[in-house]
Amino acid sequence: MNRRTTIALIMLLLFLLSFVVLIATRPPIINVVEIPSDPEPSGKLSTETDRMTPLDDGKPPIKDYKGSLTEEPKAIIRVINHTGWLNEGIYEVIGEVENTGALIARGVSFHIIFKDGLFRTLIEVDGPADKTTIGPGDKSTFKIKLDDKEKSELVGSYIVVPQIKR
Repeated sequence: MNRRTTIALIMLLLFLLSFVVLIATRPPIINVVEIPSDPEPSGKLSTETDRMTPLDDGKPPIKDYKGSLTEEPKAIIRVINHTGWLNEGIYEVIGEVENTGALIARGVSFHIIFKDGLFRTLIEVDGPADKTTIGPGDKSTFKIKLDDKEKSELVGSYIVVPQIKR
């Protein structure tokens, strides 16, 4: 084998190895089936689970709490969108969140991790949402500023972590 063929084979093996690692480290796909609550189950087996569940008999299922049958209801804050930019030397992050849970979220705040161009942490900043109490299905906006002008110039990316006080 000549040098080109050897290099090509090594590159192919590295590609295949990286593909295998990517598939092996991928989180498993979990299908969640919402089981409608029906006072009189039909006794038919669902095709999606191995449990006895009522099937659709032409009527819409009764909508109850969406979640696991063993899990208690809770408030879940989801970041819908966000954007950040440098404004007069100060880096600002604005966005919108939604309470997708079943309970009221109280004390909603944000922990923003600012990173430089090499993804090293520059600084971490905490700030509140515009509405710190968000009901189920409600939305709120937020605006967090990095007041340090020197570090603002170095920001390459950031991570938004919503928080709820219990």
